[in-house]
Amino acid sequence: MEYLDLAMRWLHVVPAIALVGGTIFMRVAVVPACNQLDESVRASVQESVRRGWSRLLMPSIGFLLISGFVNTANISMNYQFPGNYYMPLLGVKLFLAIAIFYIASLLAGRSEGAVKFRERQVFWLNVNILLAVLLVCIAGAMRLADREPKDKDPAPAKSGAVSLQALEEASSNHFDS
Repeated sequence: MEYLDLAMRWLHVVPAIALVGGTIFMRVAVVPACNQLDESVRASVQESVRRGWSRLLMPSIGFLLISGFVNTANISMNYQFPGNYYMPLLGVKLFLAIAIFYIASLLAGRSEGAVKFRERQVFWLNVNILLAVLLVCIAGAMRLADREPKDKDPAPAKSGAVSLQALEEASSNHFDS
């Protein structure tokens, strides 16, 4: 089970690094470089970057969603959180992730709406970077949240089970009278 947990962790962290790093790279390197090109060359380069980015984006979003749900289920089944802030932070993290995926998908999309959305590409890249930084900060807080392992093998007294010794005592008392 530990190998599966590790694999799911990697399937969550690696795509997140690719998406956040790619977004930052596009904002600080690709966009300024394209702005220095002639209009005809710029459109060709931007289209090539968009196609390549979308090939990375969609599988990464899929891996993040699947591994995120598996990791959340695993944590929820194995730990309890004495503080009342883990689950609300998880909700905020999920909301931010969906917003990030939506913006990134529009920036990489081919539809007329996506083309119109890209007219403000720098603004939306900045928004996505800010949302990603907030998400990473929330994930860090969640990682440090107080957690206690749930009992996997409850003690007999807690489960209402009767010990063999108690049964022997009860039966000997019954037959002795």
